[in-house]
Amino acid sequence: MRLKIIGSAAGGGFPQWNCNYRLSRAARTGMAGVHSRTQSSIAASVDGAGWVLFNASPDIRQQIAQTPELQPAHDAPLRSTPIRAVVLTNADVDHVAGLLSLRERQPFAIYATTQVLATLEANSIFNVLDPALVPRRTLPPAEELAICDADGHDTGVTVESFPVPGKIALYL
Repeated sequence: MRLKIIGSAAGGGFPQWNCNYRLSRAARTGMAGVHSRTQSSIAASVDGAGWVLFNASPDIRQQIAQTPELQPAHDAPLRSTPIRAVVLTNADVDHVAGLLSLRERQPFAIYATTQVLATLEANSIFNVLDPALVPRRTLPPAEELAICDADGHDTGVTVESFPVPGKIALYL
């Protein structure tokens, strides 16, 4: 299993756009040892060729640009991606907004709990992801599930969802 941390900051990234804390100022001025970071997300692969993203932050374009493994191969068709699926851990804006950047008629599967899928369904902007190309699949609670691509081929990645305490997304 290969894991890539493609973002490690809280919602809004680091520094956040409106934060004037000393470390945020240091990141903006390029102080040694203080680096800007994109919002949290990881990528997992069993074979190094097909990847499963965990969450799709608003920074997804930058994260793909900074991660060669997530970019189309040089000999790939004009429109292609090694991203086979996206697993959403919740419906927070910093975990779902990046889906909108993945709308260019490219097949991949979305996995999420029933509640998160209902949130996507209730917000019509997510309809830019054509269900014929981007199937939405339910993560059953407390049960292991093999993650498959849009065509149903097993990626080799298995997940188990479980509830964690926390607050509901502010926009819900």
